[in-house]
Amino acid sequence: MISLSQQGDFGTAVEISAKIDSKLNTKTLQFFAYDKATNRYTQITAPNYWVDQNGYVHFTTTLAGDVVISDKPLAKK
Repeated sequence: MISLSQQGDFGTAVEISAKIDSKLNTKTLQFFAYDKATNRYTQITAPNYWVDQNGYVHFTTTLAGDVVISDKPLAKK
């Protein structure tokens, strides 16, 4: 999870990079923005992500707040 200080929407596409867990399958990554106000996750569509040689994932989003990166779909418990 990446916690961004901006909440809601950036108003434009931004590129974010973050170090991810090396155990994640980088070929199946999915990105979700969590909205604390509504307690909902929204999938970030077309994140255009790539992982560099140092294990950092780079992706594009317009959604801010908390971003969850997973190699599987999120599931309710």
